Amino acid sequence: MISYLDKYESKNTMYHHCIINKLLSHGVPLPNWLINRYKAMDAAELLRLYLKYDLLEEAAELVLEYVDALLGKGHQYFGIQAPLSATSQLVWFPYSAIDHLRLALGENENNQHNQAILGKLQRKMDEYFQKLKKATDDYKKLVQKPVRA
Repeated sequence: MISYLDKYESKNTMYHHCIINKLLSHGVPLPNWLINRYKAMDAAELLRLYLKYDLLEEAAELVLEYVDALLGKGHQYFGIQAPLSATSQLVWFPYSAIDHLRLALGENENNQHNQAILGKLQRKMDEYFQKLKKATDDYKKLVQKPVRA
């Protein structure tokens, strides 16, 4: 499989998407090399595929890793140039898919495992939003022009 992906390399993620979709539709676990390649290419689409096949734990782990990457821990594995800061490049964040994941995890309040994952996810999101607010405030300070009297 890897040789075909290398041989028929595409500028978009179409082939990776098709292979992952096919494997998940048959209930086959994804090999780590394929997950890692797709994370670097399109982590948000990988998240949507996990959600499509109700792989909530895998989706949550991906989100936790992605937020860590945005915060500076392993950003190179997601194709992110630099961690979140006032001067870093903007990075797209899959809010809708994450909200869908949070809703799915919270649906069954009696499932302690899902509730634990949801709590961990919420703490990580809170950490991300705190750092995002700080980066935004720092950016405003950088671009703010002095007022002349």
